[in-house]
Amino acid sequence: MNSYSPRSFPIMLLRNHPEALSAAATWFSEKWGIPTEAYQESMEECLANPSSAVPQWYFLQNEQQDIIAGCGIIENDFHDRKDLAPNLCALYVEGKYRRQGIAGRLLAFVCRDMARLGLSALYLVTDHTSFYERYGWTFAAMVTGDDGCMTRLYKRQLSEFLPPVSKVLVFGSLNIDHVYQVEHIAAPGETIASKKLQILCGGKGLNQAIAFSKAGANTYLAGKIGPDGGILKEACQQYGVKTDFLLSSDLPSGHAIIQVDQEGQNSILLFGGANQAQSRAEIDRILQNFDAGDRLVLQNEINELPYIIESAAAKGMELILNPSPYHPDLQNCGLGKLSWLILNEVEAFQMTGETELTAILARLKQYCPNAGIVLTLGEEGAVCYQNGKLYKQACFPADVLDTTAAGDTFTGYFFTELLLSKKEFPKEIPLTEELSCEELPLEVDSLEVNSMEVDKAAIEAALYTASKAASITVSRNGAADSIPTRQELFTG
Repeated sequence: MNSYSPRSFPIMLLRNHPEALSAAATWFSEKWGIPTEAYQESMEECLANPSSAVPQWYFLQNEQQDIIAGCGIIENDFHDRKDLAPNLCALYVEGKYRRQGIAGRLLAFVCRDMARLGLSALYLVTDHTSFYERYGWTFAAMVTGDDGCMTRLYKRQLSEFLPPVSKVLVFGSLNIDHVYQVEHIAAPGETIASKKLQILCGGKGLNQAIAFSKAGANTYLAGKIGPDGGILKEACQQYGVKTDFLLSSDLPSGHAIIQVDQEGQNSILLFGGANQAQSRAEIDRILQNFDAGDRLVLQNEINELPYIIESAAAKGMELILNPSPYHPDLQNCGLGKLSWLILNEVEAFQMTGETELTAILARLKQYCPNAGIVLTLGEEGAVCYQNGKLYKQACFPADVLDTTAAGDTFTGYFFTELLLSKKEFPKEIPLTEELSCEELPLEVDSLEVNSMEVDKAAIEAALYTASKAASITVSRNGAADSIPTRQELFTG
């Protein structure tokens, strides 16, 4: 019996360790008798597309930095069932390290990583049936290998590797959007002709709820719609948003007039309608269904915002506010109870009167002393300030068509990623440019009772994922329909 402990060997992702490519390709080649060049080609593809689920490669190193175990994910492991993909391949553990749980730990890690990247199942060609059955793999089909021989193909469902997260309640607006395509945004007193009219489902509450749901959160939407709001409810349900707390009003549904110019920039005029008809009794009944630790996401397109914040904070819910559209009355909404504040550069200027980043953050921390702050900067990317440290994420390049739902997409994906990071997901993912994590010259209290406890890797993951999702959104027309699914994000 040897003294090696498998827990002392971290599982490493090649996408995070490009310097290991040559050694990994050589090691896999030696174990499986396949030319090193074949592994190199797959690994180079992995590094070229690090956020894509396929291909991926994983390995463990001992104290001497020698590879002692590994496996890969490829599209097809040399068989005729191309529809049963992707495939786990090349799982191998060095002899002296076997019977120590390394293979099982590696399998679980890979399954969690693939679930996180949006996949629902993995397949595996194997003759070691009892071993894989022990880890939840089940027989799927007999397949013919490239050598003409029949062999067994096993399947692993990945749903159990996405444990349910706390409930997210988005309490916000639902609008019927009238979107006009124009050459330029109309100036005061100017009458212009539009090239196209689309009638779409929108509203920051609806858009953010759909973004949370598409990102993988257990999402509920609370708000009000009028007699004309059936299409709004259907749109939410289409994307998996739970509408148990979507109430009816005699007032017409909220609606928006949106101009979108040739550069994808927009100008929005809102009519509140039913969005402004929330009652305190209704709010109380809705919040009775949520508990301490559940997340409440708010914007500024509904009434009774101070009462909602006060009531939810009293329950111990974690509060996320997107102060859009900004109004000075927001200063009286109990901002000290927020866990997170997320806003864009325009809203930041409106709220603080400042244009320089350090000054903006200093002023926002005065208003929201217990909150992490996320500031989106358009083409300049996004920053997150939390626990005295500043992180920056560059903007993903995109052919911009419509920016209408970009901020809502970012919000949904950023906070869902933080929620998922609290589960046992792999955290080794290549992410942001970080501004040295230096403390700014601000007097900052650490986040307290209501704040999400998150670490550096989780923030980086959230910034990366949210930025990538927003870049896809702006490349499409529309609002809710333009928001990508998690699977699109990581496998497209």
